[in-house]
Formats: sequence, structure tokens, C-alpha cells
Amino acid sequence: MRMPRQAWQTLAHVGFMAALAIFVVWPLLATGGWYASHERDWYVLRLFALDQMLADGQDTIRWCPIMYQGYGYPFFNFYPPVTYFLAEGFHLLGLSEVASYTALLLGLTFVQQVFLYLFVRARWGAAAGLVAAVAYTLAPYHFANLYWRGALAEYAACALFPMALYLFHRFLATGSALAWVGATASQGLLVATHNISALLFTAILGATVVFEWAIRPAVRPRVLAAMGSLAGALVVSAGAWMPAFFEKDLVTLDRNLAGWFDFNKHFLPARRIAMSLAGDGEPLLTVGLPGVLGVLAAGVLAVLGRVGERATLWFYLAVGLVAAFLITSWSAWIWPRVPLLPFLQFPWRFLMVVSLAAAIVGSAWLAAVPQARGLRIAVAAAAIVALLAIQGPGIRSFRPQPVDPSHLTLSYFLDNKEITSFDEYTPRTVPKDPPHRTGHARLAKGHGRVVEASRDGVIYSVGVETQGPAVVQVAAFFHPGWVATVDGAQVDIRPDADGLIEVPVPGGRADVIVRYRGTVLETAGSVVSLVSLLLLAIAAVAVPVIRRRRLRTLPAS
Repeated sequence: MRMPRQAWQTLAHVGFMAALAIFVVWPLLATGGWYASHERDWYVLRLFALDQMLADGQDTIRWCPIMYQGYGYPFFNFYPPVTYFLAEGFHLLGLSEVASYTALLLGLTFVQQVFLYLFVRARWGAAAGLVAAVAYTLAPYHFANLYWRGALAEYAACALFPMALYLFHRFLATGSALAWVGATASQGLLVATHNISALLFTAILGATVVFEWAIRPAVRPRVLAAMGSLAGALVVSAGAWMPAFFEKDLVTLDRNLAGWFDFNKHFLPARRIAMSLAGDGEPLLTVGLPGVLGVLAAGVLAVLGRVGERATLWFYLAVGLVAAFLITSWSAWIWPRVPLLPFLQFPWRFLMVVSLAAAIVGSAWLAAVPQARGLRIAVAAAAIVALLAIQGPGIRSFRPQPVDPSHLTLSYFLDNKEITSFDEYTPRTVPKDPPHRTGHARLAKGHGRVVEASRDGVIYSVGVETQGPAVVQVAAFFHPGWVATVDGAQVDIRPDADGLIEVPVPGGRADVIVRYRGTVLETAGSVVSLVSLLLLAIAAVAVPVIRRRRLRTLPAS
């Protein structure tokens, strides 16, 4: 049986998208190493930490004991974990830490193209879908995240959103229960990947519900279920955001809003959104001229009535323009007045929204090109070549500087005082510069000696002999998730002046156990996420089964 022409076309498009994903990640594939960026080697460090926590069999992966000079802090309470978990999946298959991230980035780059292709194809055809996928993938801001900032979680969120967008719209269009499950799961995955990006993309999906309700009476019965999908995504990702939101006052998270992170320092001139010129500083903080020209072409043809789905086109154009406005200093008066907006830190983060809108709108003009004699395919090919010719050289000239491979080992980090990150999530009781760590425990008050002290994951075991009551200082930062027992009886603990755990002990021989058990919110969030994920998995299996049974019971026509 011969494969239909449309199937061959789809296969060719998928092959091209796979090749483009290789092009994007080639600097990593070619060298097999890591690279210098704003995030330095922290992603590799955190993967080391996660891998060691899993190997130690910790009851919780919330507290990373090797971070911050070995004092540890609850990193995965405040930074969404999905990027690290996905990379760890590749690592468990046998890849090195660096190769695991390379494989993950390759997969994410391919996935974002496929789902944006499907989304745009359903509205303006396969040619437009392919151009949109290429334009979004070559958006300069994505390369800024990948190779300049090293913000892999944000890059992953930008890659995952087209999946949520496609499945969300598919549910609105068809009412498919399976699409609802997929939309809920993918949006929940996005929230647990990068919470700042999730704020922006959730706002887009919420606006989409209002837009679809306003212009399409047929979808109105599904609007409530669509809002339920957004709520369900928050339930699925509860373990990632509940502690971060409700326990943020326990750590120094406010440092992320001051100094360099003050949003007032990061507005861009309006011209920079369209293109970057020599001397503008970071050249990748822009949408790029091809995106702007594509948007203009689509807008003109939509006004002339040559492009279908004009309401959708105008909607995403409006989304892009609002996002572009919020990047400029013209919007400075809005930022302090909108709750959570300052947490975005950098107004130019809205480039992720502008890039998506430009890719969607800027490909719609292809729907006005006649399909006869392969003209549309030829024009789409020319548009892709132009994109590669204009965006490609600038992107390829951005060569990331490699990191010394000897610095990308766990032993290197441990031998260098276990300094594995900076103090953005440190417990608030910790001063700016804690003392140098010299061991797992010591006597802070009283007379006697520490007989033995060891750490197994997030459990510190300390044996002491004292002459009278004393206080044992354990080399871990205090946090409400810690509990301690002395000779099997639970005792109250407190932070000392350096923010380290202090445990009171009676005189004589005493065995002290200090364990990180986690806070109530940590446990509640994890349970909610696990239960909701299980329910979604059951629904994903059950829905097709129920559908097949219904089809069998339908009377033959």
C-alpha cells in the first residue's frame, strides 16, 4: 500500500524539525561538554545533588544537603524540579550528567516544534505550521535562554507550552476527554518546570478561554471544563508551587527582587523588540526582523480578507502587542501595581510571549498563497531559507565558552567546600556569610566531646559525651522541616546566630538524631500531586477504553 501524499508531507516536515533540533543543540553535541553562562554550572551541580539524594534513598528530595558549603537548603521547595527530573531520567539510562542535559534539550527543541506545527496547521495549513515551528525555534530569545543565560528551566517551559496550547485548543474544539487530560497534565508539567514562565502562559490560556467564549458559541458548553483544566493543572503541580508560595517568607527569596533583579533596570527600548543593532548590548534580547515582517504580512492579508481564522490571528497579535508593551519603559507604572508581576524580575522575559505570538501570527500569511503546482510549498521553503539565512548566522556566531571538564564532577564540588549554589533560597535565619563548615557537628555550649558524627542523606547521627547539660550544633541550616531526637525522645530545636541547628542534650552519653522530615505544606503538596497524577493516568487509560466500548455498542447504520 502506497503512503498517502499528506502522510509523506508530514513525515518530511517531522524529519526537518528533527534536523533543526540538532542544529540548535549542535554546540553541545559537537563538543560533548558544558558551557559558561549566567547560570554557570549550577544545572549540572543540581543534577549531581538530585542523583546523590536518590542514591542515598532520602525520604524527601526537598532538602539538598550538599548545597551551600554542605549546610544544605530546601532548593526543590522553591525551584520547580521537572527539568532536573527529566535530565535524571536520561542519566539513569546511562548518560553522563552533561549528556543527559544535551539529550533533554534536543528532545525539548523537537517537541516544541511538533506541537506548534500541529496547532498552526489546524488553522492555516501544514506550510504555515512548519514555518511557525521554525520561526519559534529560531527565536533569538530562546538562544539567549539556552546559551547566554543558561536558563534551562525557562527554555524547557517555552518548549513545553506549545503542547499545552495545542491540547487546550483541541479540547475546546472537539470536547475530547483525552485532550482535556492531556491539556491538564501538560500545563501542570509546565507549572512544575518554571513557575515564572507558567504565570505568563497561564494568563494566555485564561485569555484564550474568554476569547473563545466570546466568538465561538459552539465551545461555550466546554468553557467551564476548560477553566477546570487550568485549575486541575494547579492541583497536579501542587507539590511544586505550594511550599514556594506559602513558605516563601521562610527563606531569602526577596533577594531575587532587589539589586540586579529589580525590574526597573531591565526595560528595553521599543526598537529593540523588533531588531538589535551593533552596540545594543546583548543581541539576543529581541524578536528579530523576520518575525516582525511576518506579522506585518499576515496583518495586511487579514485586513484584505485573504486569511482565514482572522479572529484567532487578531487575538494572538493582541497578545504579542500587550507583551511587547510590557517590555518597554512605557509600562513602568503598571509593574508595581499588578500583583506577582515584579516576580518576573526582567521585563524582557515577555519576549517568550512575543516570540510565540510572532511565530503564530507571522506564519498565517501562507494561507493566502495558492496551493496549485506546489506554489505554497515553494513559498514556505523560501520563507524557511530566509529565516535560516537571517537568524542562523547571528545565532551560530554566538559560540558558548566551554567549562573545564574537570570541574564537572561531584568530587570537584565536594573538594571545594561543597559550594554548589548561591543563597537565594537560604533560610532567613542564616546571616549573609555563614562560617566555614568544619564537620557534621560540634559542641556549641557545655563541656565534653563529640564522639562520632555522620550524615546519611538528610539524617545526621551524632554521639556526644558531656559533663552536664550542653548544646550540640549540627552543620545544617535550620528550617521548620527538621526534627531531632535525643536517645529516642523528640526535643525542640532552634537556630543559633549562624542559622545552624542547635540541639539541647542532657549530661552524660547521648545519641542525637536530626532528620529532615519536611513541613506540612511540603507533604500535603506532594500527596496532592501524586494522587492527582494517578487519577490523570487512570483517566488517560480509561477514556480510550470507554470510547471503544461505546463504539462497539452503537447500532450498525
